[in-house]
Amino acid sequence: ALNAKIDVDRRNQIARNHTATHLLQKALSIVLGDHVKQAGSYVAPDRLRFDFTHFSAMTREEIQEVELIVNKEISNNLPVRTYETSLDTARESGVTALFGEKYGEFVRVVEAGDFSSELCGGTHVGRTSEIGLFIILSQSSIGANTRRIEALTSYEAFKYVRKQVSVLIEACEKLVADPETIGKKIDDFQAQVKELRRGRANSFKNKANDVAKDLLKGAYDIQGTKLVIANIEDAKIPELRSVWDGIKQLQGKDATAVVLFSSDDKKAYMISGANDAAVKNGFSAKDVVSKIAPIIGGSGGGKDGMAQAGGNDPSKIDEAISATKHSYNL
Repeated sequence: ALNAKIDVDRRNQIARNHTATHLLQKALSIVLGDHVKQAGSYVAPDRLRFDFTHFSAMTREEIQEVELIVNKEISNNLPVRTYETSLDTARESGVTALFGEKYGEFVRVVEAGDFSSELCGGTHVGRTSEIGLFIILSQSSIGANTRRIEALTSYEAFKYVRKQVSVLIEACEKLVADPETIGKKIDDFQAQVKELRRGRANSFKNKANDVAKDLLKGAYDIQGTKLVIANIEDAKIPELRSVWDGIKQLQGKDATAVVLFSSDDKKAYMISGANDAAVKNGFSAKDVVSKIAPIIGGSGGGKDGMAQAGGNDPSKIDEAISATKHSYNL
């Protein structure tokens, strides 16, 4: 003898997500327009996915409006009724059907009160209030004029909200703010960081000429081109460019080129520059970066007169400098 057993909790959660999908489709047509048609869906115990036709990304306001409509109909405790009827009768009454789907002479209709009515053979809740809560996680493009919504209901939706609240509380504690003012607090911090970065850049720019003078003392002569190869501490790409500008200014029209490196805890930085006279002598910043950047775990590009790169292995800067010198037989 065989005994069949149904996982009731799993089936109930699928039913919640399935009915929520029907409410979602109707809400989308209300908010976005009658052109919205189902282009695919996936109903699982822990989530739902709904693909639909639409010509642009939904705005935050549109997403919130759809969520509000669905949750309103959930709270309205609408009865969910299923019945069979002829396909012609269903079409005459305006029941939503899948475009291109082949139906038999008789079909099953699922109605959520007077809100939605669709042809469907799946499992559903008895009343919309059983869904509990509906949350849209994301919406994205999956093709031309086709969007995808990922959403949660019931327990999964509650767990998601609980997690987001926990993250918000932690952020508020760290920033010494409350949920209503945390946005302004973040804006203030970002403004401070921007000002500090601007000050740091200006400070480095003021001493760039002094750094340039020191570096030129150790420049190499490569067939008439003065070449500076160096690792500069406490600098990133903008600061390296400032040093290169200082070197160009000091050298005037004399053929000059640089290969400069710097790093922080996680990244390595590199630029190579050459003035017109150096490029005319055959120096190509682009070729140097293309050859050396892989050593510091990165890649880059540019032109013969200026190129730059970033890498993820700062520990290899000394090796990169040695390789640069070796390429010019230094």
